[in-house]
Amino acid sequence: MVFLLLLMSWLPILILCSIIYSNHGALYEDDNCRNTNPKGATRGKCMSAYNCPWALEQIQQRHHVDFCCFNGKIPVICCPLNNTITGNEVPREPIISTESPKIPASGLTSMKGNSNPGSKSAAKCLEYYPQPPPGISFTAAVGGKESLAAEFPHMAILGYGTDDDKQWKCGGSLISKQHVLTAAHCLYSRDLGDVKYVRLGDLNLNIDTDDAEPQDFIVTQAIAHPDYESRLIKNDIAILVLDRPVKVTTYVKPACLQTTKNLEDTVITATGWGLTEFAGTPSSHLIKVYLRIIEVNKCRQQYMRNGPSGNIQDDIQVCAESSSSEKIMDTCEGDSGGPLQHAIYKNGRHYFIIGVTSFGKACGVTRSAGVYTRVSSYLPWIESIAFKD
Repeated sequence: MVFLLLLMSWLPILILCSIIYSNHGALYEDDNCRNTNPKGATRGKCMSAYNCPWALEQIQQRHHVDFCCFNGKIPVICCPLNNTITGNEVPREPIISTESPKIPASGLTSMKGNSNPGSKSAAKCLEYYPQPPPGISFTAAVGGKESLAAEFPHMAILGYGTDDDKQWKCGGSLISKQHVLTAAHCLYSRDLGDVKYVRLGDLNLNIDTDDAEPQDFIVTQAIAHPDYESRLIKNDIAILVLDRPVKVTTYVKPACLQTTKNLEDTVITATGWGLTEFAGTPSSHLIKVYLRIIEVNKCRQQYMRNGPSGNIQDDIQVCAESSSSEKIMDTCEGDSGGPLQHAIYKNGRHYFIIGVTSFGKACGVTRSAGVYTRVSSYLPWIESIAFKD
């Protein structure tokens, strides 16, 4: 618990900390490193900050720390060799390698300066690293099942219309205390006008007796990606700025952003209050659907008659369809802008946003994949808005 509290205070320091380089680029976990402490350089080893009491003490006192990289969402620090938790490492002289630089393992985002895509996103995750809500089961269900209380604390729903007659339509994902990620096509409704409202922390939209603590906000700025093309449905991603920061609770908490493209063998989930069947009625209860990512060529075959929008681009889009052979489920039109996500279970459950629901054919229909905007391809743009401070 002490580590968790410390981690939540790291963000300002991690943004300012030094990035260490070998002759061939950034260092990685278990590499030898040299700590550039103002009191004198010392030999060290790149390791998880959890395993370096010295680093925790330095960070707590807001002192200088040398930073190697991220292993997933955990910072890897250059820890002096005599300051690890185990304390049994054998000191080694720094190695000057003549080999090609290492390729980071899956899930590890290397750092080459704060401008490196994903660096700010990965650091920001530390601030909201959650503990599992008490009494909640995390057993996965297949098909369109009702979500549990506080199961998706980043889930947002967007409102249109007037204060007296709000219409809840698209979905979104809370990614910072004051920013919601959604689809660019959700910024405007032909019938209701511009998006005006955001609700977070709700479970069932029609009742007040559910286990939820909703927070309502006004949208002060709606920012579509500058390269959004509505006709081609490309770069379909946007950020909403809220009128005030959220109150972080068990029910309302930002999600992390996926910083890598590798998603093999990943169980993914789409969520929303959208239509539960083609041309059906919206669900008042937040629904979760378990999906699997499909190969881009298979996805293109499904959309080959859709004209230009059917040219699915793997670098900026991702396709997913039902993971169940028993019941075909996917996301529906009311789920637009909502998240495609996967969970990591480590000291609790933490969600990473893979995609933003963009478009599909008919929901709940055999061989009908949904198309999502690939979040990892837009990290520099997202970070320039949501994490610029």
